[in-house]
Amino acid sequence: MVKHILRGCASCAPRSVLGLLVILLIFAGCAPTQGPATPPPREPAAAPTETVGPEAHLVEMAKADLQKRLGEGKTITVKSVEATEFPDTSLGVPEKGRMYAQVITSGYIIKLAADGAVYTYHAGGNRVVYVPDTKEIPKLQGS
Repeated sequence: MVKHILRGCASCAPRSVLGLLVILLIFAGCAPTQGPATPPPREPAAAPTETVGPEAHLVEMAKADLQKRLGEGKTITVKSVEATEFPDTSLGVPEKGRMYAQVITSGYIIKLAADGAVYTYHAGGNRVVYVPDTKEIPKLQGS
């Protein structure tokens, strides 16, 4: 039979061609597409003044405190938020006469800008503390 097919039998040719076409179609279906799929467009990165993540509420607390100190209507922007560890629960800003637990406390150094000046806050847990030696700042109204 092999000799018969190799010699080119007229009655076998249509079946051979059909079989060859079926094999080609199967392999064509397994071939890769025109190229790698185009990745979906990326969402734009958050603006530098937006803060997302676990520290977002602390940044908002710091901004609210600075707004009270400087007066309403001031534009406050976030310069940076840096994760850090403070040596105790004073968040690196101890007050005279107070005692603090001597444990390493995870937190953030938050730098805010308003009217060309930069103000630093330390934050951790659910507290934010203004770092007074970074800029002379007015006391809270009513203090």
